[in-house]
Amino acid sequence: MRGGRNGFPSRRIRRNHAAVLLALLAAQPAANPAQAGSANPRRDCKRPGGAVQQAICAAPNLIAAESRIADLYAELRAALPAERRQSLQAEQRAWAVALDECGKAAEAGTGPCLAARMNLRLAELRRMKSQLAVETAVAGIPDDPKKSAETLRAFGGEPRAAAWLAYLARFEPASGVTAGEGDAARLRAVAEAGKGGGMLEGDTDPGKDAGLLLLLRLTMQNDQNERLLACPHLFLFKRHGALAYDAFGPIHGSSLDAGAPYCKPADGLFTQPAWRAVARAFEPARQPRSEAPGSIRFAYLARIATEELRMSLQPQDFAAGGPARLGKAIGTIRQWPDNKAWPRQDRERLIAALPAAERQTVQWLIDKRGFTPKAAKRTATGLVATYLEQWNGFVENPDGG
Repeated sequence: MRGGRNGFPSRRIRRNHAAVLLALLAAQPAANPAQAGSANPRRDCKRPGGAVQQAICAAPNLIAAESRIADLYAELRAALPAERRQSLQAEQRAWAVALDECGKAAEAGTGPCLAARMNLRLAELRRMKSQLAVETAVAGIPDDPKKSAETLRAFGGEPRAAAWLAYLARFEPASGVTAGEGDAARLRAVAEAGKGGGMLEGDTDPGKDAGLLLLLRLTMQNDQNERLLACPHLFLFKRHGALAYDAFGPIHGSSLDAGAPYCKPADGLFTQPAWRAVARAFEPARQPRSEAPGSIRFAYLARIATEELRMSLQPQDFAAGGPARLGKAIGTIRQWPDNKAWPRQDRERLIAALPAAERQTVQWLIDKRGFTPKAAKRTATGLVATYLEQWNGFVENPDGG
């Protein structure tokens, strides 16, 4: 593939390597990753300047590695959602700065330093590319299970892909994954389940529906810090209901529950301005408890997060007794006994933000869930009440909720 006008334009490098590389990364067209020139047109090796540039230009393997890094970076930047794309760019900038530091590594040699750092970055970008491929295949299961199966087979030796192949065998006949293939994949995933693997027995044996969902959760738990898409498994909660909420909720009663259910509420329910105001008003009371010693609070927070996800997907489940529950929850906030731990002004600000949150939730239910105005009003009241009930309980007793 040729470089030049369709990739990074050639130029003489008069600044230090890191500054040039950062500027070029920012100029990379995200929508056209295939045009990233594998011939590495970024570098003008006719007049190399500085130890880093001279070392790269003198070593074809370093030029090839840098070019491959640029290609992988461009592919990922084009494919990732906007919020993850920003962090990818920050990581690439940090790597470029670290690469430039190799010019000061005289004792170790600039070339070996560059090779080591390029190899590490290549490995990380390749891992991200594989991770993205698996997550994209998972997200595509409801629409094209056969295509998802084809992708997952390529990564079938990894626990996450193996667990999903087992899922396809059980729940998606159209995927083409046979029962035998699914059984073998399930055994591979169980063997690598790590912490929590001992839970996969009895009613939660992965040979049963509930156990298979739990196996999926454990593989996500193990790689939650590596995930690139926000919630590729969202369809599980819509499809399996209580089984999925139980599998992805608090199961450990410890810090292992952190991050569960690995999904934020759908369709921006709690990101609306009024809900943000409610969250800010709660923060002075819940932040000290969130940071307190002990690990059981992670289970409580996982339960809240799971319920908030369910509130966004099945809001009708929370409508019952809304007005009475809301009144009681507000009364609890007003009569809070510890004014030092939760100042009255913060509590009053919270209560003042509730009507706007309820109004915005009414509109959200109409727009996103097709509710009638009457049903939306009744349900919105129940959702606000549930939100307060959960966080009141956490603030009051984070370790025993």
